[in-house]
Amino acid sequence: MARVWQLANPADIRVFHFDGEAVVFNPAGWQTHILNDSGAVVLDALRARPRSPHELVALLSNTAGAGDHSTLADAVDGLLAELFSDGLIEPVDA
Repeated sequence: MARVWQLANPADIRVFHFDGEAVVFNPAGWQTHILNDSGAVVLDALRARPRSPHELVALLSNTAGAGDHSTLADAVDGLLAELFSDGLIEPVDA
C-alpha cells in the first residue's frame, strides 16, 4: 500500500503564489522554499487533505496535461521526498 502524505503544520506554513510559482515559508525551521507550478499544485492539494502519490499523479496529469505517466510518477516521488526532507509534509499514520 502506498504511503499517504499530508501537510506538516498546516496552520503555520504560509504559501504565496506568484506567476505560476509558490513561495513557501515554514516557521518551524525559518526556511523559505520556492516551488514551480507543479510543486505548488501538489502542496495545495496536500493542504486540502492527505493524498497518496497515485492521487497526486492523477491530479497533475489532469491539470498539466502531462504525457508519460511513469515519468510523472517518478517526478512526484522525487518532489514528495524533497518536500519531506524540507519538513513541509509528513506521512499519515496508518
